Amino acid sequence: DRLDQRFATASPQRLGLAIARLKEVIRSGVEPYCAEARALLHQATASELLPSDSLRARHLRRLKEFVANEQAAVQRKGDSPIKEMKGMTLKGLGLKGEDSEVSVLEALAKLRAGEGIPLTKPKAKKLEAFLRLVDDRPEPPSRAFLDEYAASRRSLGCLSLVSWNAKMLNVTDQRDEDWLAAAAEKARNIGARACAPDVQ
Repeated sequence: DRLDQRFATASPQRLGLAIARLKEVIRSGVEPYCAEARALLHQATASELLPSDSLRARHLRRLKEFVANEQAAVQRKGDSPIKEMKGMTLKGLGLKGEDSEVSVLEALAKLRAGEGIPLTKPKAKKLEAFLRLVDDRPEPPSRAFLDEYAASRRSLGCLSLVSWNAKMLNVTDQRDEDWLAAAAEKARNIGARACAPDVQ
């Protein structure tokens, strides 16, 4: 819980997504990964008997901060109606409608469109935090991280080389000679590029 609280603001924990991914591993039927995923989820354990540090127990504890019925929230995810959120009403969000008919997703969409209270207000942030907890959809691919990294390296006057070795796509872990040959070739290419006269 201390780790969850420490990183909740800077990097909200997507526990719902983590649990969904582990369930996908279990459905794949590939061992020993299935056994490890089942152990991490304590799949055969009732929620009230879960170890306190388990992924599912942490998820349910965090959900209790937002809703009275955390099991229903796990099932409904973003479709949970506003009336199930603790201390939350559409009126308090500056929106119109019935609390029992408007979902968290719908309310957030309206706030993001400029209706109701600003997204910087605590109640709006609470909706977003709840959605991150229950949403099990992966985020779309983004170049933002690479762009930020490249910008930070450029500011230091460094040469950054980011590459993807397509030769390794069909190489198994047992073919060490192929890996070593590819690594040596990559090192030669990087060296040649770094020594090129046009590199600043």
